[in-house]
Amino acid sequence: MDAIGILRNGWRRTGRLHSLILLVLGLAAGATALCAADASSHSPAHTVAPGLVVVDEYKVVGIEPELSGICPHPSDDSLYYVAANAHPNYTAKQTAVLPAHYRGKLLTVKRKTGAIVRSFKLVGGDYGGVAYGDGYLWVSSVRPPEILKVNPNSGDIEKHIPLSGPAGGLEYDAQRGALLAQLYVGHPHLAVIDAKSGATTGTLWSDESAMDLAMLNGQLLCTWVSGFGENAFSELRLIDNDTGKVRGRVTLDVVHTVMKVLNPKVAGTEGFISMASINRTNGKVAIRKYSYQSGAVTW
Repeated sequence: MDAIGILRNGWRRTGRLHSLILLVLGLAAGATALCAADASSHSPAHTVAPGLVVVDEYKVVGIEPELSGICPHPSDDSLYYVAANAHPNYTAKQTAVLPAHYRGKLLTVKRKTGAIVRSFKLVGGDYGGVAYGDGYLWVSSVRPPEILKVNPNSGDIEKHIPLSGPAGGLEYDAQRGALLAQLYVGHPHLAVIDAKSGATTGTLWSDESAMDLAMLNGQLLCTWVSGFGENAFSELRLIDNDTGKVRGRVTLDVVHTVMKVLNPKVAGTEGFISMASINRTNGKVAIRKYSYQSGAVTW
């Protein structure tokens, strides 16, 4: 099934699964309906829940349709990566922010200023999640559906790992030596993919509304959304590493989509970054840096 065709021309099926596939693949192909109510009144530093504190807010280089997966730089806390979609699906009330020559690329961005300091072309398409592990960046590409193994120094693609369908969330599980990819076409599940061979070695349960993943101190975390519209809400979920089932959930204050774990030795805190919707009309988003204390979170 052509994922871009589904997103661009509309799928002639109705119902919840149709809406949620569009919602989550919007990470990769720029669906713009997903946003929460205006959250601009929030200061950068505030407690969302016990053990979960916003400690910083990164500058972004575009609006929601233009951006997909994010990932902290592995050795420089002043930088982060973001995958930029080649074909942003703007609504009538949205104006392009990211310059056209950066679209379809993996960008390295200064978190304090939003300045783009480097860009890698990759396959020049639309993307899903971004992860870091085993010395490489891993990027899910929508068409053809695959995971790209990217040299973070040169931007060279060292491997293409085919997928059965486009992936939204993506994480590297160091304990398994595997990639966890959130798939939606066919049936929602997490594919467990051996990072060396590229073979799918197993599947885990997943909710069709799940967005992205972060492995933090052995805990598998997931962002989840309720649906479309201004009344949509998000949860941070604790996922069972062996089954994929939800072990606990915390309601977030605004809609969150992609996320990725921080390296505490680099970032100075244990936690993660996540992209949060700020304005549903103009597509404005922010990247929040969260401090996460697992023992203090009430699941």
